[in-house]
Amino acid sequence: MKKTAPFVLRALAVCLCALMLLPLFAACKNDGTGDGTSDAVTTAPEAVSFPALWEGSTVNYRTVRPDEGTAAEQEAAMEISSALRKYSGGNPEIGTDFVMPGEEHSSESFEILVGQTSYPESRQVAAETGYGGAGPAEGGGYAVRTVGHKIVVFGWNDTSLATAVRRFTDLLEGGAEFAQPIAITGSVSETLDAIPTFEGANKVIIYSVGDKAYENVIEKSSAEAFASYCARLAEAGFEMTFDRTENSNNFAQYKKGDVGVTVYFTAFNNTVRIISEPASNMSDRSADTATVEKKCDARLTMIGRTFSKTGSYRGVPVNCGLMCFVLRLENGSFIVIDGGVATEGFAAGIMDTMKSQAPDPSHIHIAAWIITHTHSDHTGGFNKFSETYGRRVTLDELILNFPSEDTCDASPDHELNNRKKTLNNFKVYYPKAKLTKIHTGETRNIGGAGVEFLYTPEDYYTSKRTFADTKLWNNTSLIFRVTIAGQKLMFLGDSQVDSNGIAVKMWGGYLKSDICQVAHHGGEGGTAAVYNAIDPTVALFTTSDEAFELYKKDAHNAHLLRKLHVKEVINCACRITEFPLPYTPGNSAVTDKGNVY
Repeated sequence: MKKTAPFVLRALAVCLCALMLLPLFAACKNDGTGDGTSDAVTTAPEAVSFPALWEGSTVNYRTVRPDEGTAAEQEAAMEISSALRKYSGGNPEIGTDFVMPGEEHSSESFEILVGQTSYPESRQVAAETGYGGAGPAEGGGYAVRTVGHKIVVFGWNDTSLATAVRRFTDLLEGGAEFAQPIAITGSVSETLDAIPTFEGANKVIIYSVGDKAYENVIEKSSAEAFASYCARLAEAGFEMTFDRTENSNNFAQYKKGDVGVTVYFTAFNNTVRIISEPASNMSDRSADTATVEKKCDARLTMIGRTFSKTGSYRGVPVNCGLMCFVLRLENGSFIVIDGGVATEGFAAGIMDTMKSQAPDPSHIHIAAWIITHTHSDHTGGFNKFSETYGRRVTLDELILNFPSEDTCDASPDHELNNRKKTLNNFKVYYPKAKLTKIHTGETRNIGGAGVEFLYTPEDYYTSKRTFADTKLWNNTSLIFRVTIAGQKLMFLGDSQVDSNGIAVKMWGGYLKSDICQVAHHGGEGGTAAVYNAIDPTVALFTTSDEAFELYKKDAHNAHLLRKLHVKEVINCACRITEFPLPYTPGNSAVTDKGNVY
């Protein structure tokens, strides 16, 4: 039903408006307290006059979105335009911030600027709106502000922009008269609130990446901008805990109180990423060491079992595979990688292997358990092992990087339950262990083994791409490498074409390794480019024997096995296979073959 009460915005001379805005902006600028206060509306004195937002069915303000905006910005502009149409009965104009060469943006035209437009009014509001803001809404800082003749509806990410739109359209729905300037601010996150905003960027996209962490993506940036932001963090009182430069990529981590920050620059796409999160999420390197008292030789073991054929590939009944590796370190502790499936038999395979290899079988010490992604053939064994044996072993640290709950819930494989179960079992069965959300570029020295993380799901996000744009959840898989006993062991997890492509562009020939666990059990996802870069001597498949025979014929695998320098190919998902380290081709041993079902 159309409102009868007019929605009035009255005209103000530009100079008077500027004078009145100065104290207002000082009052409403984010103070970084993150105290959870609700958003607020500030108005100018009643005497200020503005032209009507609409008169009759004529809308006097044009709605403007970024010409190369996100889907969320397009949707936000359409929602505002629809609200204007609803309450005015007119046909409001909607356009973009594109300006023809030789022409200039007009500061005098009355416009509603939606999202991160290129206009100076939007950039002003962005500069004066903290990432976190001071309100309870989820998703980052937002604002609805008057700047000159513009109404700026702004949010740092999709959720906060949607909140800003709702706050603005709520005003329209109320049909109330209010004076300008408008100053509505709010937000979400104490961790976002605590970090400096990034200066000099045309656009910053912020994504929620899970575990109260937020990722800031700044494209078309530089190593100099990375260094400048690191300096700003230091000036703000953040202490550097890690830094690294490799293959023209720069990485650094900082902590201040309860807030942690990971910032890195990748040269291949000129992108800076800033991840703010609770400091408790981040790596604790205090116990890391590259040298240990040697008690035994290093050993890699693939935990495999015979499993049922649950699918079909090229008309042949197969099972794509599963993955779990146990790495014995020279000090007698273990790193476990993934967990295979959730069966008693598989959990027993993990436990029996560690008991047979531990210097003291009565004390099993797992220095770290690394989970590549949420799929059940990688998390299931961890969960079943924890329920069956968790209180009989010591676990120091669980390392992972799962996307947010909302992202997992929306995934085609419905991964939210796997995410929740894994984290819940960790809390229940390992209450003294450390949970670490690992980030790209990080290096760790765990029990004498060097572990470096080369790709995480955070690398997948761009201004135009999220996990909502793919059905390939395997792109959330970690890619990492372990250096031990003088050899490099590459673990590709279930990485796919996109994630492997990012890793190759980021690291190039630096990926060269001795042993490679092939991508996605050997199925779809591996690429000739990633195998060229790794160029291993030994290739490990983790699939059923039936699928293995078929996978070997696929182009990427044929390239790996025939065009490069592979001396040994082993499929080890159907049996427990041990590899003494340093490994010489031909020295593996099958120690057990049993039925997991």
